[in-house]
Amino acid sequence: MQKQEIHLRDYIRVILKRKSTVVSFFMITFLVVATVTFTATPKYLATTKVLIEQNDANPLYGGGGKYYRSSQDLEFIETQIEIIKGKSVARKVVKNLDLGKNYQSYFPDMQKSPGFLQKVVGMLKDFSKSGGGEIVSTESASATPVDGYVIREYDWIAEKISTNISVEPINESRVFVVSFMSENPVFSRLVANSLVKAYMEELLELKMASSNITMNWMSQKADEEREKLKESEANLQKYMRDNDIVTIEDRLAVIPQKLSEFSSQLSRAEARRKELYSIYAQIQKASSDSSLSLESIPVIINDKAIEGIRDDIKRVQQRITELSEKYGPKHPVMISTLSDLERLQQKKKEEIIRVSNSIKNEYELAQANEDNLRNLLEKTKAEALGANEKFVQYQVLKREVDSNRALYEVLFSRMQEQNVTEQSQSVNVFVVEQAETPVAPDKPNKKINLLLGLVLGLFGGVALAFFIEYLDNTINLPEEAEQRLGLPMLGVIDHCKFDKDGEVVQELISLYGKHSAQENFKALRTSVLLSSSDKPPKSIVVTSMVPGEGKTLIAANLAVTIAQTGQQVLLIDGDMRKPRQHKIFKLDNSTSGLSTYLAGAGGRGELSGPLASLFVIPAGPLPPNPSELLSSLRFKDLLRVQQNKYDVIIIDSPPIISVTDSLIISREVDGVIVVTRATATAYDVVEKGIKSLIDIKANILGMVVNDFDSKKYKYYYGKDYSHYYGKYYESTES
Repeated sequence: MQKQEIHLRDYIRVILKRKSTVVSFFMITFLVVATVTFTATPKYLATTKVLIEQNDANPLYGGGGKYYRSSQDLEFIETQIEIIKGKSVARKVVKNLDLGKNYQSYFPDMQKSPGFLQKVVGMLKDFSKSGGGEIVSTESASATPVDGYVIREYDWIAEKISTNISVEPINESRVFVVSFMSENPVFSRLVANSLVKAYMEELLELKMASSNITMNWMSQKADEEREKLKESEANLQKYMRDNDIVTIEDRLAVIPQKLSEFSSQLSRAEARRKELYSIYAQIQKASSDSSLSLESIPVIINDKAIEGIRDDIKRVQQRITELSEKYGPKHPVMISTLSDLERLQQKKKEEIIRVSNSIKNEYELAQANEDNLRNLLEKTKAEALGANEKFVQYQVLKREVDSNRALYEVLFSRMQEQNVTEQSQSVNVFVVEQAETPVAPDKPNKKINLLLGLVLGLFGGVALAFFIEYLDNTINLPEEAEQRLGLPMLGVIDHCKFDKDGEVVQELISLYGKHSAQENFKALRTSVLLSSSDKPPKSIVVTSMVPGEGKTLIAANLAVTIAQTGQQVLLIDGDMRKPRQHKIFKLDNSTSGLSTYLAGAGGRGELSGPLASLFVIPAGPLPPNPSELLSSLRFKDLLRVQQNKYDVIIIDSPPIISVTDSLIISREVDGVIVVTRATATAYDVVEKGIKSLIDIKANILGMVVNDFDSKKYKYYYGKDYSHYYGKYYESTES
């Protein structure tokens, strides 16, 4: 569903719709502001201007007292403001002006002493200080001075002064505006001027107290650090003496070289040992395996002596081959030559054994050399670790000595500096402009307050109206419902209540009295009959989302209105759970009806209505299984037969959200009318019900808004809503 664009008239409509809320909020807000404004006691504001600057004239660093702005200016400004507004300064004002005695003379209509709660608190404090003994009265306690002036009885005066002090720095300057507000203009001027003096006294006291505390602390801390430095130096000297730190530094320089050299030698020895082990393993394997020959090992093959013997053997074998052609095997020459061959072969075996033993000895020597180098490397590492541990501990002790010495020197330097500069003032205060007696009150500002009340009341009321509108998720205006739900608006039934001779008339509005609702039903009739482009729907089910939305009333009056045109109309009460059509038409529902017919226990039971062309089938006795009965073939046959007999069939069905009866009926009829109730039916409930109807592919003709208060929305349409949904259709029909 495409979201519609919001226009200005939509906002105006919300404001007009909630105009009572807007007007009520506006009137209450404006009356409250006006009452507070005109009943408030006038207050007078007295101001004095003070120059406050940091004193950077440090005799140790120079500077000549010149003022420089720094990143700490804001912190300095906030600090001075809090000091001026503090209770300590206010108490000094009370003391300097002797307000403990003459405060009432400035405010004769006000109570001088504290209220009941302050007295009770004071008595409890006295009781706790006296250890549970006799309670001292507030009046007697006030006579005891503390720090030169009384506290208990007039401490509330200092509190009142402190809360009415305001301090504002002037931009791009070091000038502060110190103001005080009270009901007496003379009192405001006196306090504003006295605040500056009290502020100067407070700065001096803070400076003196800070200097004394600082000096005492630094002296005590310097003594402690001196002892720490002495002790740490002694520990360092003892450690250096016990561990020979001087030679350790030399060893630390040599050990890395030794570690590097031993590591390189060990790597070479390990490689040599692995190489010899490979050859040695081949010799061992050849010695134990008869199928292998030692002569196949490359080291033995490449041996110079064995290679020379092999050459001699080849020459002798060649000579034997040559001699065998001339001489027999027993010839002396052949015997001598064969003896030479045997001797050379024996010599070759001896050389092979010699080379094998040599390789074994060389392998064992390489293994021993590797082990020796590894032991040397491990010992060197252990020596390095021991030296490092000693040196690390030495560095720790040395850093402790350096830290203690640096801290002691800083403290000693700060003590010397403090002795020189303790009399200098860190903040300079100068009065630029004395406060004068104010002529006109500063508060309340009636024009501003009333204007503020108007603005707050108006915008607050509008905001409240939109907030209530945002929270309201119910159907209000037909156009909104039609736009949001995407369903045609078949009709709007006006809110009505009929009385005749003091009694409520029955619910057939279309037959009794004169009311706009009658025209509404005529408009609904026209909309329903014209809802299909080819032919009017013959079977219609009227349903709603939840109980209490008036779908039974709509179905009955729609049937009456259509019957008034002369068409044959059949009204079926399909709500076999809570039937009401028989009560509206005053019919018997106890013996026969829709339930008995569908159950096969009786006829259809059409009964005549108040019009000759209107017939009603009541629901009948309540069955245990309404959904199964409506799903039967008898219900389908009933609709088929009745459509041939009547022009229009209207079925009153249960709410969609409650049960599935309406969905079952909706599949068998030509169209569905959804009934909603203005200001009662929620959009999300309707959307859920419509989705259920769409899922079963029901033909939704449109929706009806029931119980609509056209007078409430007269502001929006210019006249009663029924003018659009009744009179027009009436004139069309005529």
